[in-house]
Amino acid sequence: MVGATSFPVRVRRRRLALRLTQRVAAQRAGVSLATWQSLERVGAEADSFQDLTLARVAHGLEIELEALLRDGDGAVGGPDVARGDDGAAAPEELIELLDERLRRLAEVSEETFLLVHGQALEAAERFLEVFDR
Repeated sequence: MVGATSFPVRVRRRRLALRLTQRVAAQRAGVSLATWQSLERVGAEADSFQDLTLARVAHGLEIELEALLRDGDGAVGGPDVARGDDGAAAPEELIELLDERLRRLAEVSEETFLLVHGQALEAAERFLEVFDR
């Protein structure tokens, strides 16, 4: 499939576009450095991470979660998306997968969201303090 990129490559490209180290990106997302390194490891699949972790990563990378989960062709990546003979994602399967992911994300309580958001803001402030010297 031409133009398709793996999940770890998308994470790494976005981090580098923001000129962040893995350590700073992890802090911004509120995850450990080891978790971040796992995200960028070759062969990593988005499905192997908790939805809350993925939401934190997307927030830390200043990108919508859906965009982070999409490959270069605009299709949601991962082995659970059915593809036709032409390589395009089957619309029904794609909609079903997106609905499932959105339902799981909606289950994150408002309190948890506020905590993650607060951690991301604190991380961004620390980042700015370092580079505003």
